[in-house]
Amino acid sequence: MRYPYPIYFAIPVLLIFLFGSSRATQHPEAPSTATMAYFKNINLASRAIYDSDFAGASAHYDEAFKFKAAPFYLDLKNAVIINSKCGFYTKNNALLKIMLQQKNVNVSKLFDEFPVYLLDPGNLETIRNVQTQPSKSGFDPILYKAVLQLFEEGQTIGGFEQLEQIRDEKERSRLLKQAYQARDSLNNVNALKFINLVKKSGFPNEERVGYFVGESNIWTIVEILITGWLRHEVYGPQILDLLETEFKAGHIPANVYGNCLEYAYDNWGKKRNPAHNVMNATIIHVGMDYYRPFVFYSDSLMNLVNTNRLAIGLDSFHIAQKQLVCTKFCPNNPGHMIAIIPHYKYVNIPFGFVKNAFKEAGIEMESYRIDVRRITEECRCGEKGY
Repeated sequence: MRYPYPIYFAIPVLLIFLFGSSRATQHPEAPSTATMAYFKNINLASRAIYDSDFAGASAHYDEAFKFKAAPFYLDLKNAVIINSKCGFYTKNNALLKIMLQQKNVNVSKLFDEFPVYLLDPGNLETIRNVQTQPSKSGFDPILYKAVLQLFEEGQTIGGFEQLEQIRDEKERSRLLKQAYQARDSLNNVNALKFINLVKKSGFPNEERVGYFVGESNIWTIVEILITGWLRHEVYGPQILDLLETEFKAGHIPANVYGNCLEYAYDNWGKKRNPAHNVMNATIIHVGMDYYRPFVFYSDSLMNLVNTNRLAIGLDSFHIAQKQLVCTKFCPNNPGHMIAIIPHYKYVNIPFGFVKNAFKEAGIEMESYRIDVRRITEECRCGEKGY
């Protein structure tokens, strides 16, 4: 199954970042105090993981989970892994119960997620006992089916990369035009379907449809669907309003919300709202190297970005950037690495385009390259395997 993050949005954005500027604005409205306390402690846990302070991370997860009855699945997963590394197996019993009873995760899937060596006999006994108990989730099978259908319909429209390879220019142009029209037509219909679905059944989240949906997970599906619909002139703002309402209720992870805000900022042109600028794709992949986002790093821009990030529960930009590098590019990756930042995103941009844009701007591309080796050495990424 394809999960195509639409990378083409980053190409015009590169020119905007290199030659444009941001306006003053109000910042995003924050969710509830309890939700913000949850995100704050999750961020502190991430900082502790980066520093290989696993006992400290475990304590921060304990504190975070006091503020949310059903913590997000990936935070629960990280906490279980961290507790196991520390030998705090007893702590895992309550977390495993939440995963099985409130996230619609079956035992088979749970064991796919966790190698058995991470669980002690007490954890295994807890899993066996939970199997005999009724689910406590608000799982809605009709909503689950509807969301999966919207996603699968969207996945049937594509093949743009193959069409780009057609040598005949007229034929290539004709077929691409047809493909984009078909995609846009389907997106228009499905965006309205989604709006009506949410009004009737609620926004799809981990409690309503479970974490795993089909072959993917709910947040990958939500991001792909919403970033496709945000381009719509009429429905896009309505979709973002639904997302904001659900986020303020504490039902959407901060990084998922940040990814969608970033997409809206990058694609809304004259309607762009600087309050959406959170620079949540902290890494740009170009050719064989990795770069900072292609912006002018003025004090005013970074103050704007970090204020926007903190307002929605994200940690500051440069901290998140190092955490992602540490997780994703460890040269000694043993196969399983603790994901310091869940739901991360970075974009790919063609090397030729970036090179030409830098040439036109009169800026050295090398000055934006990230020193991956230095960061992974400093964070001792090899210690984060399990």
